[in-house]
Amino acid sequence: MWRLILLLLICRVDLQAQKTWDGGAGTNAWADALNWYPDGIPGIEEDVILNNQWIALDYLVELPGGLQTTQVKSIRIGPSTGTISLTLPTGNTAIPGLILSATGNGMLIENGGIFINASGAGSGSPFQLVGKLRIGNGGRYIHRTPRGNAELIDKLNNEPGTEKGIFEFDVPGSTGYTVSLTGNTFGSLSFKALSAGGNKSYSGSGTSNLLIRGDLVIDPGVSVTSTLTSDIVLNGSLLMNGKLNLHPVTAGTTGRSFVFAGRDVSFQGSGTLSMNAFFRNLLVAKNASLTLETPCLLNYTPNTFLCQGTLHCGAFAVSGPGSFLLSDSATFISGADSGIWSTADKGNIRTAFRIFSPQANYQYAGTSSQVTGDGIPDTVASLAVNNSASLLLSKPVVIKDSLSLLNGVLISGSSNRLMLFGARIRSPVSNYSETDAGWEKSFVDGPISIRTWDSSWYNIPAGTGNIFAPLKIKPLDPADNEITVRYIAGPHPVTILLPSLDRISQNGYFDVRSIHAAKWQLAMSYRPADTSSSDEMMTPAILIDVNGQWKWSSTMSKKIPVGQYGWLVTDTAISDLNALTIGYTMNNLLPLELLDFAADNAGAYNLIQWKAEQDGPYTDYLIERSKDGMLYAPIHSSRSTARGIVSFDWKDMLPLEPFNYYRLQMISHGTTRYSPSLRVKFVKRRAILYPNPARDWININFQNGSSRTELEIVNRDGIVLSKHFVKKDSCQIRVSDLTPGTYFARLRNTNGSITLPFTKY
Repeated sequence: MWRLILLLLICRVDLQAQKTWDGGAGTNAWADALNWYPDGIPGIEEDVILNNQWIALDYLVELPGGLQTTQVKSIRIGPSTGTISLTLPTGNTAIPGLILSATGNGMLIENGGIFINASGAGSGSPFQLVGKLRIGNGGRYIHRTPRGNAELIDKLNNEPGTEKGIFEFDVPGSTGYTVSLTGNTFGSLSFKALSAGGNKSYSGSGTSNLLIRGDLVIDPGVSVTSTLTSDIVLNGSLLMNGKLNLHPVTAGTTGRSFVFAGRDVSFQGSGTLSMNAFFRNLLVAKNASLTLETPCLLNYTPNTFLCQGTLHCGAFAVSGPGSFLLSDSATFISGADSGIWSTADKGNIRTAFRIFSPQANYQYAGTSSQVTGDGIPDTVASLAVNNSASLLLSKPVVIKDSLSLLNGVLISGSSNRLMLFGARIRSPVSNYSETDAGWEKSFVDGPISIRTWDSSWYNIPAGTGNIFAPLKIKPLDPADNEITVRYIAGPHPVTILLPSLDRISQNGYFDVRSIHAAKWQLAMSYRPADTSSSDEMMTPAILIDVNGQWKWSSTMSKKIPVGQYGWLVTDTAISDLNALTIGYTMNNLLPLELLDFAADNAGAYNLIQWKAEQDGPYTDYLIERSKDGMLYAPIHSSRSTARGIVSFDWKDMLPLEPFNYYRLQMISHGTTRYSPSLRVKFVKRRAILYPNPARDWININFQNGSSRTELEIVNRDGIVLSKHFVKKDSCQIRVSDLTPGTYFARLRNTNGSITLPFTKY
């Protein structure tokens, strides 16, 4: 008995009323019986399936023409690959030409499926459904007939999975065509003019909202005019290469907004968006995000671009007589080099009237260097730097929520200061064992101020040029405190080290200023470039410049190594802040003592001199030079095997302009020591006198440019003591008969005069 029932069930499944296209006849005709499996033209109670079960390639099926009506239960166009198209041809003039009697989804157009309604009927509805028209994501219904569309639009299935299903208008003929928009919901909505020969006008009116859950596409040659007095809500992108006219015919105080309601959508194309004086808002809804990829013109004063979500302008502008309003909690992303300005002649927003909320979020994400512009509010909720070039503050800005350092350097200045008023730092990577402290690709170059109210550690993302040098501060007075920090490249301004310090960092220093006489605990970052190869033999300390007094305490600080980087943390509180850097003292003494180290300009060259007391088999001396006080390169080396006090000198005959930084590296018994760094200014001169002081002779080199130069030796009273005539660009003058004192060598020729002072000893 059970076996009989099972056999009956199997037979019932196999005999279901279904036809599948197999193309057996080799034609595209629906009415050819051999094109179906099983053979035979689909009947009134059969479900039709157009898929790739029997044919792997793309194919087209054409319904009968003439006055013939085709009726089946349902049609499913569901290719597994490529496209499959079904057409109700222009030659079919029947009313109706196609009837689907299923009460559920009468027609299912799945991804890659296309149904073209090109009926040539003179009136009525050529395509009729009892149930729904379901256009799945990637499917497309093309309305290529001048017949009505309202009945079909009312039958649209708007279940999930149909948001990107396309309802396309491509109506033939040169006359305008009315589209049912009011109160309707589409997946994606598309307008074309191919069947009309390249130009076509569409229009729609009404008082109820239009919802488009996918994209709105307007092709070249197409003009779409909406006279709706309600809202158009678009969840997808606006792809506009034709013309969209938002032209309500009456004034009103409600509705009339074109709402961008989707996430990560765009407004793009080379077409034209036109708004009349009765249209109100272009609106980026809360939680929506829109990228502007084409200019947006607000034609009339009542037109307002209202952003409650995220607007990414790229390099394009919102402009015109209308207004722009950025709401609280909204986000504005600028890609224009000139950012946001209070005048309507530059930047991303060029409307006649503009309001930027101080509670909004601002991000700069251009592809070349940007400025914030003076239109950014004095106070913002958050500021994000996402420009690998740079962002220059055009005015002082206070941040209350967060500073996001994603990519690129934020450049501030003494008059355009950045203030973190309780704001957090956010960065994509951790550095110096710290999370959200900035990073090597994004920090603040210039002064950055921070307000504190508790005794927590605060990160300050300082740096300069390509050097990231964060600082941590911890106020020990839990009150309203303010501190300003700036990292400056180059040697610390100290010129003479305390006896307890052996050397200091040459890469840069922190300029730290406290508004109140508060006490702070500090942590300064350091990099391998700050230290020598014998760093493990060095004990670090913090050097402070306070009104010309240099303070240091060996018990004040300790070194905490962290991977390749580290922090130097103060053990005690500091209140008198100024120029801070890391100083070092050796844990073991070198068998030499540097008694003197000097570098001066001597005219045509820079003279480096040093004196040391040696006690060892030999000592290597290496003179290193830098153009900026950060990166040093060796330029001269010497070895001494003497013992006792020894003097050295070396001439740098090819100095750099305008500044040279020199330091001395000394190696003895395998131990290295550095001298302080000295700066010497060098400028090429038109004339050079040496030696100076002189005893018997002076040598003068000069740029002659004349066949005859008069040279006078003059005393301090202006009396000419001797006169000489020089034809070359150098000469030697005897001064042995002069009494010791100060004199002047004065040269005159047709190019002018030069006076060079010298001392006779």
